[in-house]
Amino acid sequence: MHHRKAILGLTVLILGAAGVALYFRSSSLCLPPEQKVMTNAGTATNHQGANSRAREQADNAPFACDMQAISADERPRHLTVIEQMRQATTEVKELPDGYAFRFNSSQPTILLVSEFISRERACCPFFTFELVAERNEGPLWLNLRGREGVKDFIKAELNIEP
Repeated sequence: MHHRKAILGLTVLILGAAGVALYFRSSSLCLPPEQKVMTNAGTATNHQGANSRAREQADNAPFACDMQAISADERPRHLTVIEQMRQATTEVKELPDGYAFRFNSSQPTILLVSEFISRERACCPFFTFELVAERNEGPLWLNLRGREGVKDFIKAELNIEP
């Protein structure tokens, strides 16, 4: 049995006793396909149509960081979170469209990575974030993905060596 919930704009997919997977998708809506969604124009559409439009908008969004999206007051904390994540990373895997970062699945680490996502998605809307906590206290994975060019950007920003 699994459930979907929207929590503060984040999509959470709970896989019951088998484990928990958290998916943070900046370009998706969290409604079952059979539910209707109101668009900005006030017309009803199905989830798949809205999801396709959101994905198309994300694909057409400028490939640039908005440094003003994180306030000056929040910026020091965001830099601290990034450094703590670097130190907590136990493995990095290359993906076809980005990178996967492995962490232990302790509650503080899950909260740390979630905090990173909540700010980073504001300044870098071209990323897709997938946070997966594997079953049976397995590792936590942050998959950072995007369209063409994002992988090279991640590699350069995080000094990932082949």
